[in-house]
Amino acid sequence: IPAMKVAELRKIFGLRPFKPLEIVLDNGLRYVVPHPEAILISDDLVACVPPGHSGPEFMAPEAISAVRPAPSRSGEESASAKG
Repeated sequence: IPAMKVAELRKIFGLRPFKPLEIVLDNGLRYVVPHPEAILISDDLVACVPPGHSGPEFMAPEAISAVRPAPSRSGEESASAKG
């Protein structure tokens, strides 16, 4: 799976109306981004504050393997909440 490019991430998270998205990392961890204000994308760092987390999660853009619609609240729980 090719790594996400910063320009792609900015485009995806800049879409309006915004819908919650899930970031999938190449190590299998997943983080939900519920609002566009809950993510920061720079050239070499992505930071997001997933629901239920007390602070931000940091990741390299190249570690992001996919961005997809977030699962529904009644559906599957993010792997990051398990570990």
